[in-house]
Amino acid sequence: MLAEVFFGTHKERGFTPADDGVWDPEPKGANDKARSMDVYGTGNEPWFFTTEADAGAFSIEVVTGPDAEKGGFVNLVSWVHSLREVAEIYQKVHPDAKVEIVEKGSVEELEKKAVAGREKWGRSKFWEYHRLFFQLFTIQGTWNLGKLDNDRYPGVKATSLEQFLKENPNI
Repeated sequence: MLAEVFFGTHKERGFTPADDGVWDPEPKGANDKARSMDVYGTGNEPWFFTTEADAGAFSIEVVTGPDAEKGGFVNLVSWVHSLREVAEIYQKVHPDAKVEIVEKGSVEELEKKAVAGREKWGRSKFWEYHRLFFQLFTIQGTWNLGKLDNDRYPGVKATSLEQFLKENPNI
């Protein structure tokens, strides 16, 4: 998941709860750092995040590295955290903030909602429901990367969530 899309840092609002996403970038109440997050499942499932800058830096290292001519796949991320950990770290970086976790339901309920969206909208309007499947596959671990290869590219220092939040104070 690109961190900028998840948090809506470029005024992107495509992964908000209003669009069946997770993070609501709009302040809640008088506190301009108070946020909310919609969570299916336990909220303890791992989510894999990469910043746009890290994706670019890793890409350069991969295509210019000693094994580039061999091709293949590499698993690279900025950080891995559960949604509950994301909320905790956000509140650590912004001590005056509170992240309200809105528990939306079980994984089974999410799957039913995703399937119902696909049945209602079909393939031609997948934008109406695809975020539900994104969440479902993330929570179920379908898209988990397995062993990470960050250590193969020591020239890239992956951005931590805490650093990313500090570098993007408007989140």
